[in-house]
Amino acid sequence: MLVAVQTRNRMTFRSLPLVLLALAVLTYAAYFSVLTITRYNAFESRALDMGNLNQAIWNTAHGNWFHLTNQPGTVNRLSLHVEPIIVPIAALYRLWPDPRLLL
Repeated sequence: MLVAVQTRNRMTFRSLPLVLLALAVLTYAAYFSVLTITRYNAFESRALDMGNLNQAIWNTAHGNWFHLTNQPGTVNRLSLHVEPIIVPIAALYRLWPDPRLLL
C-alpha cells in the first residue's frame, strides 16, 4: 500500500513540469491571440503581412492555389515563401472565411 502511494507521488512530481509547461504555452497562446484579434478589430494590423497571407489563403480555398494580385511581378505566394501550411488552413477558411482565423 505504501509503495503504491509513493509511486503515485513520483508520477505526480514527474508530470508536474509537463503540466506547468502546457499551462504556460496555453496562457501564452491565449494572451497573444486576444491581443492580435483586438489589434485587428481596431484596424491596427499590417497591410502587407496580413493582406498577402489572407489573399493567398482565400484564393487557395477557392481553387486559385497560392495566387496573389497585390505584389508586382509575382502571381504565386510560393515565389515569395514556401508555406505548405496554407493548404490545411485554406480548408478551415472554407468553414469560417475571416482573417481572424489566421490570428
